[in-house]
Amino acid sequence: MSISHLHAQQGPTFSASYDIYPNSQIADPDLSGGNAYLDTSEVKVSSMNWSVAYPLVFSEGRTVLVNELAYRNVMLDYSGFLPTDVNPENLHSIEYNATVTHGLSDRWSLMGIVTPGIASDFEASIGSDDLTFQAVVVFIRAYSERFQIGYGAA
Repeated sequence: MSISHLHAQQGPTFSASYDIYPNSQIADPDLSGGNAYLDTSEVKVSSMNWSVAYPLVFSEGRTVLVNELAYRNVMLDYSGFLPTDVNPENLHSIEYNATVTHGLSDRWSLMGIVTPGIASDFEASIGSDDLTFQAVVVFIRAYSERFQIGYGAA
């Protein structure tokens, strides 16, 4: 395989998952100030994830742009907490992910990832605290067809 011609799956892809994390106790809770109940409290976490991606190939296969839209809903179920405790029950995130990979030579390629998004419980109006942004740049060196190492920054 030559890195100068990158391969992308043809057409759109869709993925969905549902993850359940059983009840977990709070590790080393601060028991001062009337918080003794936290010693026996538990939180059950489950998440539902959906994403759809569509690759586009440019420059005779040397450049691949993958556009992805993803949604995640994290559901939290509290056990043993006081009824007056205000804890989020549903957290949502919506992200767009653009990944560009460009073959520089037979051994080197460059990958850039930009991911803006919104993460909120959507119980109040959306503010700047709800906006997210991630960026990654990676240079990838191929030592063989099956062994590559990336050097980068996030």
